[in-house]
Amino acid sequence: MSINRHKKTCSIERASHDINQHNNIKEKSNEHCKKKSTAEEVKKSNRKINIIIDPGHGATYNKWDTVDPGASGLANKHEKDYTTDISARLGSELEKVYGYNIAYTRLADVTAKQKHLAWRVDFAHNENADYFISIHLDSFSAKKNRFTAYYWFKGNSFSKEGKKIAESVIDAVTTHGFNKSAVKSANHYVTRNTRVPAILVECGNIKNPMNENAINNKNFISDFAKGIDTYIQNSK
Repeated sequence: MSINRHKKTCSIERASHDINQHNNIKEKSNEHCKKKSTAEEVKKSNRKINIIIDPGHGATYNKWDTVDPGASGLANKHEKDYTTDISARLGSELEKVYGYNIAYTRLADVTAKQKHLAWRVDFAHNENADYFISIHLDSFSAKKNRFTAYYWFKGNSFSKEGKKIAESVIDAVTTHGFNKSAVKSANHYVTRNTRVPAILVECGNIKNPMNENAINNKNFISDFAKGIDTYIQNSK
């Protein structure tokens, strides 16, 4: 076989491999979407709804295995610690009051090397998630203690449902000492790549003294959970 012919054959084989690999990925994605249960289908199957709660930051993220602390707030308390606390309380409320199955991407610092952010998405899919809630705090403009719920902005079905969850949560928490609350679209990795309705929530400003009172109020967590449940019940 001539060198040119050999190169051509190899190119065809590589192209064929790439096409097959692309199709396999696409088929797996489609298969997951087909298996994805709507709230109504979950009810018919008589299984509980699975909600994944993702406390932001708190994982290793570089070659030195440094744990990502997130933003620093008052008394040098880190965002990763706030998000862990809020997530645990929110999950407990959703589980005990509303009967949902709750799983967390972490409830302590994750010290093993993880592929940056992708492991959080993989966890949600492996746990057969129906919904994904990522918890963060804002750190810009401390004078404004804003509560913001973000959703992935592309117009697929998951995006539309993510927006509805965000709106329901915002409606539920507006009375808790936040200067301003808003629903916004954004290109966040975890909301973009989870193949379920997902939101990323900034629970006020980590540097604002008023925020400590707001997020530590048990009624804040109760209303946060109620906002999620209200959306799920209305979607049935």
